[in-house]
Amino acid sequence: MNPVVAAPVTVYPARIERVIDGDTVVARLSLGLGVELLQHVQLAGINAPERPTAAGKQARAYVEERLLHRQVTLSVNPQRPRDSFGRVLAVVDMDGSNFNQELLDEGLAVAYSGNR
Repeated sequence: MNPVVAAPVTVYPARIERVIDGDTVVARLSLGLGVELLQHVQLAGINAPERPTAAGKQARAYVEERLLHRQVTLSVNPQRPRDSFGRVLAVVDMDGSNFNQELLDEGLAVAYSGNR
């Protein structure tokens, strides 16, 4: 029987600067030694409705209310750090809670395992 091994992650402190939609934000990542980098971040493992829809507007508003201008931690899988659009793929941790999972629990996103 093989043990289940969690993928290693790289963790970055970040501040959410802008919300694009329910599953995409712009974050200021702290790389250490005073170096910061502004990046588009796709929330890994989820897909929220698109912006023009009522559900998309609701998801975006929720993310803005919970994350905008807040300090978070981004966990990035170094094996696949970016999606096909060049966005950083990350799990957002806010106050010790997995925000990606929160969006699923609130019904504002669905699980997504495809390739973007």
